[in-house]
Amino acid sequence: MVLIAVAVVVCFAAVQAGAVTIPRVPPKLPKITSFPATLDLAGYITVRQLRDSTQDCAPGRDMVIEYEGHAELGAPKRVTVSVINGITTSSPARNPGGAVHRAAITSYSETNWCPPLQKAPDIGKPACKKRVAGALRSFLTATPAPAGDLTPLVRGVSIAMFRTGGGNQDLECRDFSQNLEPSVGPHVLNVFELDKIGIVVPLGVTDVKVRTLKKGQTLRRSITLNGACDHVLVRTGAAGAGTANAFEENCTVKGRIYVHLRRTG
Repeated sequence: MVLIAVAVVVCFAAVQAGAVTIPRVPPKLPKITSFPATLDLAGYITVRQLRDSTQDCAPGRDMVIEYEGHAELGAPKRVTVSVINGITTSSPARNPGGAVHRAAITSYSETNWCPPLQKAPDIGKPACKKRVAGALRSFLTATPAPAGDLTPLVRGVSIAMFRTGGGNQDLECRDFSQNLEPSVGPHVLNVFELDKIGIVVPLGVTDVKVRTLKKGQTLRRSITLNGACDHVLVRTGAAGAGTANAFEENCTVKGRIYVHLRRTG
């Protein structure tokens, strides 16, 4: 016991004098994979909305508005892909004029007061810009982990698309957009009706699939969208998979997006 006590005292004194260095555990380094690649994308989303406020002998209007959002990079664009601790991102790919929004009123009628009441002024069609175009900006991004899963073993990968420039669709024409709800979340759907408000949809792969791509290999994905605006079904698969059949509802969505990611180095 005396020898142990003496040894402890000597060791403590040595530490105080700086003669002994206590080794430090090095911090855990992040797992990083980064490589050059090309990203190509083309797709569309269409929305058909029925608005009917007509009634017998009262002012109202019945109309169908169809919206389209088109995205195209035009050719494979060089990007840098990074996977850091399961979080997948890429530098943005751009195409000037590659994002286009269109809107058209394809059917329209009104009701009014019945005699002997005096006819009210016509309500008129809502103001709609036929075409709004801007640059397309697209990149890979990590899919947020499900609620409550703080340390997921793998992370999903999504594709984001933004229209920049060209302005916004008129407010009265675009009141549908707040109702687009994808069946898988958290993701974002629209038809490029707003400047710098993006579309984010899942690719249906994890960070492992991206990280283990070999030089020259291509990841091909197809995202299919269909259903009612408040519950848009999102299906993912290899390029060419799936169908896009809209359901009969007051507001319906259909679309398809193709994504090709090829590792080049």
